[in-house]
Formats: sequence, structure tokens, C-alpha cells
Amino acid sequence: MSELLSTLGELDQDSIEGLGKLIDMLRTLNRMGVLDTLQSILTPEIIGSLSRYLVSGGLLRLIDGLETLADALGQLEFERVEGAIPLVKGALEGIPEQAERVGLLGLLGKLRDKDIQRGLGVVMEILKAIGKIYGES
Repeated sequence: MSELLSTLGELDQDSIEGLGKLIDMLRTLNRMGVLDTLQSILTPEIIGSLSRYLVSGGLLRLIDGLETLADALGQLEFERVEGAIPLVKGALEGIPEQAERVGLLGLLGKLRDKDIQRGLGVVMEILKAIGKIYGES
């Protein structure tokens, strides 16, 4: 216990902030049931493979990317992501094996379809958000 307190005392402000973000992410992942899923997936064989990867130099690459990942996940609105999962799943299930070719006139004809109009509205909002972020960088 004293070793833990000693280590905590040596942390700088950035490390403390990073740990706080990591704890917030873990709480959210636990609330969503993701940690339970991971616990059932991570068998001893998988953990062994991960250990070999980490020892082979992957650990340094992983550590380098953790802060970026923590920042990105900390900015996610998990409720919105969770709500979007059925939307994405439904869209993927609706894609036919072979999509028909659509020319310009066919495209204009398809624009009368209410589902296509709604889908285009969603795509336009996504493109707007991407453009806004791209313009800021």
C-alpha cells in the first residue's frame, strides 16, 4: 500500500488527468456492459497472445497511442454511439449482395423515395460535421 501511495505521489498533473479520463472511460464501458463482454472474450489463450505481442515491442506502440485514444473516447457521447449501433446494423443488413447500377436519370428518379430522402439527410449531416471538423484543423 505504501508503494502505491509513493507512486501516486510521483505523478505529474498530465498523468493524473490521464488517469481520471481512463477511470471515466472504464465507468462508462462498465455501465454499457462492454467490460463484461471483454471479460468473457479474454480467454487465457487470447491473453497469452496479447502478452507475446506486448513483449515484442507492441507495448511501446500501444502506450504511445493510449493518450490519443483516451482523449478521443473521452469526447465521445456514448449514448449517441449506442443509439447509432442499430442504425448502422440495419443499414448494413439492408445492403443487397449486388447493388444495381444507377445513372444520373436513375438517381433523379430515386430521389422521390422517402427513405432515400431521409438517408440523404443523415448523410448530409454527417458530411457537414466532417467538413466543420476538417475546416477547424
